[in-house]
Order: sequence, then C-alpha cells, then structure tokens
Amino acid sequence: MRMRTNTSAGLKASLQECFYTWILWKRGITGKGVTIAALEVTNLAHPSDWQVYPGCKNPGQNGAEKKAALDVEWASAAAPDANIELAACR
Repeated sequence: MRMRTNTSAGLKASLQECFYTWILWKRGITGKGVTIAALEVTNLAHPSDWQVYPGCKNPGQNGAEKKAALDVEWASAAAPDANIELAACR
C-alpha cells in the first residue's frame, strides 16, 4: 500500500486506506464535540500553537518539534471535526 502523506488530502486518504476511518466518517463519527490532547515534550515554533500543561515546566524547543506537529496533524486527519490541543510538558 502506498502512503500519501505529503498533503492534508493525502494524509486523509492514507488514514482511510490503512485504518478504515472511512467507516466511522460514513456513520458521521468525525470527532465533533470531542477534544484530543497531544501532550508533547517540546514547544512548536509559534507560541499560539501550544500551551504549557498545568503543573509542568516549559520544555522549550528541543528537536522534537516535527514529531509534535505530526502528532497533531494525524489526530486532525483522523478526527477532522475534533478540537485538537497541543500541550507541552517537561
């Protein structure tokens, strides 16, 4: 199976093929009304893209930014109508 993850549309198509998310989407299960929290060990480049998790120290940027961004992108592609929150914690 060819993974097409170079675009948002490609990522959505890959999820449909690999994880059968189309079955959920066809039934109207798209994440609407759900919040997905991605707890990461790094901050993204723009402060408006993340928040420090309560009770944690600010980890700053430490080289894991691409993974954090990818985690959020995959969550958004799997549940396109969900609210995605990125929180940083050290």
